[in-house]
Amino acid sequence: MSEDRVQKTPDTGDPDAAIAFLRSQSLPEIVAREIERMIASGELSPGARVNENALAARLRVSRGPVREACRKLEQARLLEVIVNRGAFVRKLTFEEAFELHHIRQALNTAGLARLAAWIAPAQLEALEALVERMQAAAAAGDAEAYYPLNLDFHARTLSYSGWPRMTELYLGVEKELRLFRARFAVTSADLLRANADHREIVAALRKRDPEAAAGAAAAHWTRVRERWQQKASEAEAAEAAGAD
Repeated sequence: MSEDRVQKTPDTGDPDAAIAFLRSQSLPEIVAREIERMIASGELSPGARVNENALAARLRVSRGPVREACRKLEQARLLEVIVNRGAFVRKLTFEEAFELHHIRQALNTAGLARLAAWIAPAQLEALEALVERMQAAAAAGDAEAYYPLNLDFHARTLSYSGWPRMTELYLGVEKELRLFRARFAVTSADLLRANADHREIVAALRKRDPEAAAGAAAAHWTRVRERWQQKASEAEAAEAAGAD
């Protein structure tokens, strides 16, 4: 099984550490991460069927770990398993996506308000570095590079707040929201506007102002929701025109 196609081991230069890392991962976990990567990259789009035979052959595993991985991702609400038909990538409705978005907003707003009271200089520097990397990706219109950095940025603001359970919940919501985000094209302008919000969030954290941090987060997520609503309306109009 090629680790380049599944998950790279830690780049520590220590062969023993790399071997220990691989041994710590079960085959279903590795397969599940590969399916998640395929969903995130668009290789598997919403509604697409997971070809168990092809995936097993590609990863050089039996179908057992693939089926177990599919069951795991069904529990995570990324796949839908239909008896006698197989596993399919879930199609998230607009209503489901907007509900998840409100959950994400609540988690992030609460975490940032808590973090602003005590954020450390090194944590601020890490967040600022992520904003600069997102800026480069946004300017290039590289959504594939931008979104992992965006996920890291928001996850760090929660983990720095000292609420690991909240971070776990946020990451689960984000995985589901990938299913919705994949339906729309994202422009460089969209990414640049979102990253301007990230700068405002970091500025509020630098001031150690909980109210300003929560307000910047709420404004950011409101603008994200408004862009989604606009794109959803455009998609519905395009579908209606196609039906005519």
